[in-house]
Amino acid sequence: NGLLFISYPMVEALRHYRDMESFKDLTVKCKRDKCPYADDCDSKDSCLEEPHYKNFVPTDSRPSLSNINGYTFEVWKELVTAHLCKMNYLVNDSFSMPETVVGQRQVFDSQLEKHILHRCPEVAVLSAFPLFVLDYFGVEKLISMLR
Repeated sequence: NGLLFISYPMVEALRHYRDMESFKDLTVKCKRDKCPYADDCDSKDSCLEEPHYKNFVPTDSRPSLSNINGYTFEVWKELVTAHLCKMNYLVNDSFSMPETVVGQRQVFDSQLEKHILHRCPEVAVLSAFPLFVLDYFGVEKLISMLR
């Protein structure tokens, strides 16, 4: 009776953040050399030259986010808010705090439809940790905690 929460693409998604504006549309390619369209792709070479996700997150994020153990409550509030707004944008097309708890199936289906099942597959960067917090506390309690 447990729940599975998925980070897109992986745990580094929590640290892959600069600011709300750039985070809203932040995506990463997900297939690289396993892309089913690689043989017909005009940008195959540049895609394959891109570093692995774990390698470029530290340089594409705020330096202060490299050590999760050092996050202050204010940093956690900002990251939780950013990821929940992005999840709501992904699922409901509104970059704002969600009004309801959103299931992981809805998140996955939205990732498939909007990002993965495309000619150049990608995923919207999204951490599972803030989604777990939303599920655990519920919308009203979490929003009051983030104020």
